[in-house]
Amino acid sequence: MTQYFLYIIEASICLFLFYIIYLLFIKNDTFHKVKRLYLLASVVISIVIPILPSIKWTKEIEKIIIPKSIENASGAISNDNFGKFMFNITSDQVSINYKEGPSITLSTLLCIFYFLCIAYMCFRLSVNLYRIINLVKRNKGRPYRKHNIILLTDNYPTFSFFSYIFLNDRDLNQKDKKDILLHEETHLKQGHSLDIIFLEICKIAFWFNPIIWQYKNSLLKVHECLADEFVVASRPESIQDYQSLLLKQYLSNINIELIHPFNYSLIKFRINMMTK
Repeated sequence: MTQYFLYIIEASICLFLFYIIYLLFIKNDTFHKVKRLYLLASVVISIVIPILPSIKWTKEIEKIIIPKSIENASGAISNDNFGKFMFNITSDQVSINYKEGPSITLSTLLCIFYFLCIAYMCFRLSVNLYRIINLVKRNKGRPYRKHNIILLTDNYPTFSFFSYIFLNDRDLNQKDKKDILLHEETHLKQGHSLDIIFLEICKIAFWFNPIIWQYKNSLLKVHECLADEFVVASRPESIQDYQSLLLKQYLSNINIELIHPFNYSLIKFRINMMTK
């Protein structure tokens, strides 16, 4: 278990360093595809890096501290010989330690708390997935190109998730509706839902690390900018109308963590990126 927590700490340090680089040199660029690739790749690399040296060094340590002479006939390590070799202790001394009663240490409590939080994060992810599945079941749907449109009646924002576009078309004229559908279709074609699920899984293991939460927020912004970029490129003459449409969408107040949210700071960021 100690090795696992050391791994988590090392991976968290890598995440921190990669994210600092993102903030200093990449965040304000308009190369959104590069930004998306960097964010995803840096998370994967941060998860992999701590594993590589641990495998190598484990083998080297075994060669150094466990000589062949203390292996028994079956190839297993003799506990008594290993204790004498490493710590110069006798079996009598070891037996004294075994007589002590069980005690709950601080490390044990922290371990329990960590895994309880993991259980809570898994539960929260399950709840959000259930809410999306429930929206599919209780709302009317119709096919739309290679995807499906779910018509929302509640005060949910328009969003997309895998092959579904959840459309709230209240107070939308035909032109605005086309822009919204084009925006959400871009999310689906570029596989943004997979990115979100990947970050949500990472958040389960690294729930204590605020950097992984910032990774998700940054990736959501990049997703929106990629979709905005495609819409603006398709209709460059109506960029101001599209920006006004974004402000209208901000009025919805129901949020699901697995979708791309509408909030004022995000919309402001998106408008600034479109201006650039």
